[in-house]
Amino acid sequence: MATILTFLTHPGHTSAGELPKHRQLVFLLPTGFTSHRAVAQTAGNVLLRLADSLILPLNVSDYGEMLQAMYDTAEQAFQADLLSNNISLAPLRSAILRFQSAAAGLSQRVSHLQNEDSPSPLALRMVNDQLMLLERTFLNPRAFPDKYYYSHVILASRSSPVATFPGLADAVAAAKDQSSWDNVRKHLTVVIQVVENAASFLEPVAE
Repeated sequence: MATILTFLTHPGHTSAGELPKHRQLVFLLPTGFTSHRAVAQTAGNVLLRLADSLILPLNVSDYGEMLQAMYDTAEQAFQADLLSNNISLAPLRSAILRFQSAAAGLSQRVSHLQNEDSPSPLALRMVNDQLMLLERTFLNPRAFPDKYYYSHVILASRSSPVATFPGLADAVAAAKDQSSWDNVRKHLTVVIQVVENAASFLEPVAE
């Protein structure tokens, strides 16, 4: 058995009977709300783990590995076309190396704080802020002019089958059809900028 919930598609209507059937959104929910319970339990376990941790249990080096994998894919798929249009991936490579170095440095600082008997509250706050707010450095609300609802330069949706930086992959695909590579240059600059910003954000403030 399943629970059926009907939602109206227009706020001006007061009952489902006022709408034709094709205008009603119907959701089938499992009896006992098992899916909802599973999600709530998972979220609860995550929150308990976070509450008991002096330092957020996040590994920023995972992002470095993902960026490297995306770069390798882009280099393999686009290098020839980019070079023929005087576009280089070298600045992106440098930005990723800087990010990986900054991520490794932050991981070392985290390990050092975890091994201290009485870590500095200020140092803990600084590290946790870097871990918590890193994701925001990858956001650019103007990165996708034709997809205003996307702003994450690394994890946005893409139309291209190439599993790399979404905006860059789509820009290259469009450039091949339109013979214009200006958007490729623009989006490559956007990607480089957010990776550089992320690397700078992870580096110690003293530096």
